[in-house]
Amino acid sequence: MIKRYLAVLGLLLGVLFNAGCATMGEGATALLEVPSVEASANRVAVGTGVLRVNNHLLNNMPISADANWPKVITDEMTDDDYQAIRKALENDPWYATRHYSDPYQLQVLGGYMAPGISPLTYEVYQKIRILYGPNVENWPNLLKYSPKLDQFLEFVDAEDKTPIQIEAAQANMYPNLFAAITSLMPINYQKDLSVSHDEMQTAFDETAYLKKDKAYLEKRLEDNKLSTKPNYSGPLSPLSTEEIQQINEQISVLDVQIKQAEQQADQKQEIHFQLLDSALDALKSDINLSPESVMLANNIKRVLDDVKSSSMQAGVLYTLSVATLIGRNSFQNFDKELMSLAAATALVPVKKRDLMGARIERLTENVIYLLPAIGMGSYYIVKQYSLAGKYANVVEVIIEADASQKKMQATN
Repeated sequence: MIKRYLAVLGLLLGVLFNAGCATMGEGATALLEVPSVEASANRVAVGTGVLRVNNHLLNNMPISADANWPKVITDEMTDDDYQAIRKALENDPWYATRHYSDPYQLQVLGGYMAPGISPLTYEVYQKIRILYGPNVENWPNLLKYSPKLDQFLEFVDAEDKTPIQIEAAQANMYPNLFAAITSLMPINYQKDLSVSHDEMQTAFDETAYLKKDKAYLEKRLEDNKLSTKPNYSGPLSPLSTEEIQQINEQISVLDVQIKQAEQQADQKQEIHFQLLDSALDALKSDINLSPESVMLANNIKRVLDDVKSSSMQAGVLYTLSVATLIGRNSFQNFDKELMSLAAATALVPVKKRDLMGARIERLTENVIYLLPAIGMGSYYIVKQYSLAGKYANVVEVIIEADASQKKMQATN
């Protein structure tokens, strides 16, 4: 366990030093806050929200050369944006009650008084606000985990929400980012690129689901440690020696399956990337530098750069959560944490006690899916980061060729 914790800390430090100010601020927040499972679960939920927003931008947002949303989604936040998000979170169970419960939990669990809304939380809520409009009732629930882990890359209540509709522009409209990228490639490569892309995504999903199954079993073993603690009065029953052995055997089998699935997914990704490289070589010999193609490439590049950056930020959120759960003994103190929340309810104004009840209920549900979410999310962020980087390299060829052509024209 100590070696694992040190490895996590090493990864954390490496990611933090290579990230931006918001990410450093997230690290500072994690060091200051009450070391609770709730804080880690919420941080993982935010990281998963980043993945879901990225997935929406990559796969569900129509894009054209003259679409304005790539600029809007990547613009710097204003003071009004921050104020609107704070207003929107006034009735969220966590944000509305934590400044009442934190002083008591500090006494019970330790830590310091951390900021109410972390920097990366602001950023993901800003994107949700842009994608789903200013009406908070239409926002997906960022902090609630989904029992439908087969739909991990979608918000739990996404089917009940309506994202903004992209109006047809004067330029050609493509159903998603990959379709737009494919349109820039030579025609004789487009079908093969589409097939290899779908096969790669299927392999990614199969790997992530196996990781989910393993995480559920690991969670059951963690729960067993909790149920065997002195004075434990929760709903869990201790596992028998035989049951523990069976779970460990299942985990061993899954380890083999996961390794095989990862190899298969990596192969599918390599095939897709090789095909992209071949298509790119063909493109370079007959590149289309029409104004629309160049504008489209720039729009795509703006989105991909943002996806790449936010994938790294999601990685920070997952890493910080793991570091807190392991290094600050959050899991071990979960029964104490629940008791502290129940006791702190008396400190909350009567009109907000329903929110405190909703907060405790959400936590007890979220903790079931915490480890599976970390397992699946950590895998997907690596793939999102890799794909965004590769696709950005593709459109950069067009952008750089256009810049070179303009430079030559200017000198003639």
